[in-house]
Amino acid sequence: MFCPKCRTEYRKDFNTCADCDIYLVDELPPPTPEQLKDLERKNIERRSRRRFISSLIIAPLFAPLTMFIIVALHAEWVERFSPIRTTGWLTSFEIVMSAGAIVSYVFVILLGLPLYFIFKRFGLINYWSLAIGGTAIASIPVVLMGLSEGIKKIQENYTVYFMLAACGFAVGNAFYFVNNWRNTNLNAREGR
Repeated sequence: MFCPKCRTEYRKDFNTCADCDIYLVDELPPPTPEQLKDLERKNIERRSRRRFISSLIIAPLFAPLTMFIIVALHAEWVERFSPIRTTGWLTSFEIVMSAGAIVSYVFVILLGLPLYFIFKRFGLINYWSLAIGGTAIASIPVVLMGLSEGIKKIQENYTVYFMLAACGFAVGNAFYFVNNWRNTNLNAREGR
């Protein structure tokens, strides 16, 4: 059984469409151009929602991953960034990823999402707005530290700023590429 309007398929024991409130038919007539456009629009919206949710889940994990890579490359920074004395790389990775993921999700939800929706409302979402936005949001703690303790304190701890900025940049990039992976893939294949 099918709904002639939204073309949703139902089991045999249904008589009316739950969404359109019209009687179901045994066979669907060929779709009209308007129905084809409507189906395509719904599919695009559904895929877009799924990619957005995937971005929200995956992107924040790139902040602690970036932090771990930077710290691993600069072993002398480990003592500065790890208040807990760790034994071995696996323990360090677990601590950075779990604590960093929590902080990253908090930043994304409290600051990133509202800004994303504001930018989206004005049509300003693109690669650069997400990458620079991620960098700026992640740098907020350093800016607040500068306001409370002075610019000299930031200059002394420039490595903290660099690390947070890199984490934010990674999250912004991840959000863009996960949210637009299909378009990015098509453009790359077509040489754009």
